[in-house]
Order: sequence, then structure tokens, then C-alpha cells
Amino acid sequence: MPDSGIVKYLVKLRFEVDGVVERADVIGAIFGQTEGLFGPEMNLSDTASRFDNSISWLAAIGNTAALIIFDEFGPSTVYARNQELTVKLRAALTSAGWDPLDLPEQNQSTIVSVPLGHAEPARLLRGLSGQGIICSARDGNLRLSVHFYNHEDDIERLVATLTSFR
Repeated sequence: MPDSGIVKYLVKLRFEVDGVVERADVIGAIFGQTEGLFGPEMNLSDTASRFDNSISWLAAIGNTAALIIFDEFGPSTVYARNQELTVKLRAALTSAGWDPLDLPEQNQSTIVSVPLGHAEPARLLRGLSGQGIICSARDGNLRLSVHFYNHEDDIERLVATLTSFR
């Protein structure tokens, strides 16, 4: 194979743990195994490939944390909690007069869409963001989502904030 000056790489990470390990140790193991990926001087290509993105370190940390949660609790526990929170979210929204789109149960997910009606999306999103609630407005709907790490207090704060916009 001719030397084109282009380097492709495939990073495979594997580590074994015997006993209890702290989250920081797992992240450290990942960073330790990827150290020096671009070489000690980080010599970039003279071609357009120099604009390629490097490894997303923040995503690697997030992925590690997510895998630890899945390993600790198990996917079925995470899924059940997601369903529980979604049912509570849909019920709380309905009670507050913000009826979510009605979908067949098999089409429901942790993403819940609520018609905005006459609410101004930008103003509503600013108000929600001010309360630490991150969501989006798409196609005339407020798009909300819950996950395992959310708490019932998050749903209460969301509904209280939405109620103040009615």
C-alpha cells in the first residue's frame, strides 16, 4: 500500500475490572488508553482532513457515565423508570390543561409533544429555560422528554411554569 500521508485509525478500548471501581477510575482508564492518539506533537495533515473533528471527549465521558448507570441498574430498570416518568408527565400536563398529543400506546416514547396553541414559542422556551427546563418547540408543539435521571419534582416545576403561561 502506498504511503499517502493519510492516517486512519480505529480505537478499541478494553479494560477488565476485578472488584469495586470508582467512576473517575473508569474515565481515567479511557483517557489513559487514548492518550497520544495524534502523536506527541499533534501534527495535522496538510490536506482537508486536518479539519476533521477529533474524538469528542465530552461524549466519551457522558457515554461512560451512561454505561455505568446501565450496568448498575440494568436496562429493564431504566426503561421501567422512563415509562413511569412519562406516564406521570402526560397526566400532570393533562391536569394542568396542556393536553399532550394523543398517540397509540405502542407509538408513545419518553418524548411528549404538547400543542402550543396560542402560546408564543420563544417566550415560552425562555421562561422554561429560566427554570432550568430544557425543551424545544417544533411544528407547533412543545417537545418534552424525561429520562431515568429526572425526578417527579422536575415534572412539577415544568407544570407550574407552564401554568404561569396560561
